[in-house]
Amino acid sequence: MAPCTKAGTHLANLTRLTLPSRNAMAPPRSMGKRNQHHRKSVFSKHLRSTYNCIMTDLRNFSLGRFVKDPGIVYLVVPFLLIFEFVVNMAVIRKVPYTEIDWKAYMQEVEGVLNGTFDYAQLKGDTGPLVYPAGFVYIFAALYYVTDQGRNIVLAQYLYAGLYLVTLCVVFSLYNKTSKVPPYVLALMCATSYRVHSIYVLRLFNDPVAMFLLYASAAFLVRRRWLLGCLFYSLAVSVKMNVLLFAPALFFILLSTQGFLHTILLGLFCAAVQVVLGLPFLLSNPVSYIMGAFNLGRIFLYEWTVNWRFLPEDVFVDRRFHLALLGLHAVVILSFLPKWIRHGRWFHPNLSGLEAEQILLDQGCDGSFLARPSKSKKGDFTLSVRRNGVVTHIKIRNTGDYYDLYGGENFATLAELVQYYMENQDQLKERNGEIIELKYPLICADPTTERRVEPLLLLLRREREKKKCSFVEQRS
Repeated sequence: MAPCTKAGTHLANLTRLTLPSRNAMAPPRSMGKRNQHHRKSVFSKHLRSTYNCIMTDLRNFSLGRFVKDPGIVYLVVPFLLIFEFVVNMAVIRKVPYTEIDWKAYMQEVEGVLNGTFDYAQLKGDTGPLVYPAGFVYIFAALYYVTDQGRNIVLAQYLYAGLYLVTLCVVFSLYNKTSKVPPYVLALMCATSYRVHSIYVLRLFNDPVAMFLLYASAAFLVRRRWLLGCLFYSLAVSVKMNVLLFAPALFFILLSTQGFLHTILLGLFCAAVQVVLGLPFLLSNPVSYIMGAFNLGRIFLYEWTVNWRFLPEDVFVDRRFHLALLGLHAVVILSFLPKWIRHGRWFHPNLSGLEAEQILLDQGCDGSFLARPSKSKKGDFTLSVRRNGVVTHIKIRNTGDYYDLYGGENFATLAELVQYYMENQDQLKERNGEIIELKYPLICADPTTERRVEPLLLLLRREREKKKCSFVEQRS
């Protein structure tokens, strides 16, 4: 672990160098060549380090590590992808294609390509077009690539490629947690025939939407908030069902970005929808919104798989739909205490000076809070009050894990803080002094106070004016 630096600036000691005379100096290299040489040396060093790491893991590979060690997931993933490639090719060649929605998709986008932008007039064999604009653009591209949808085999191969890319993104998400052993990924690939069927035998639009959603999650866990919101909005533009993930996205943004940035990112997601749907909104906005985002649409019983055990009259009953929506809300709310606990110690808008002032004014020894680093984007700073002063500890975010520039690695910032709260003897200064994380500091955000303060001052002045006018009228 890197040494914890207290508040204040620490200057490194400078070493006095004896420079040779001007005549003895070699001709200087250009800055471009010097930087190029530096990049090559860094790249070769990183490549050599990666190669040594891989060879070490291969030499030490065993069945026990395959079962228990999440650190060797990257060794297993290439073999799983090769296995999945073979399985998908076998399914395409050996199992007959099943026509369900592909032909209808092509008919619906063909209407748009012929110049019809009114959603009320866009139909296929299975009914009217009920998907947002992103669906139209993506499947219009597939319409051209697959010879107006007639080349089904080519479409199947494209979906197989989408399946493998999606699998890579999902594996990266599991690897990011540093908790999932390789055998779990192997079971995930080998136990679901239905997933392969949805991709390469049915050609639904669900795989496209889920790829965009998984890509959004991959960007979010790497703290690429704008890209995460962009891909989430693109996923919604393919299929409205992705809106069910909106509460989770809202809580993530609120706990990491603050209220104002959350609102701005939400407006950005809405703007993406407006831009994508603009041709249809200009033609007939009501039919587009009611067609693409109709929350009252009833799914046909003949196509359900998960709820096949229910009678049809129960499946189409509005009360059953509301009950499912209510259960979804209950599950979301059950995670709310965890997010609240996270929000107690994380303050996305604090500066270093504000953190010190708050800890000294409102905290006690053992109080702490976390905030984004101002010096390096993506990193964080853990500010702790101890012995009447504030210590600032740098938290590194590599994109794959969080650590204190050494020591334990953690998949999330919350796990790091929780670990050092539960293991008080693990967080130490260079001199061996223990830094205790005892009390998450609950306080108002100073930036919020600064925004609200002028409004409160104006209200107080208005109240005083009313009192003065009332007294004058009485007198």
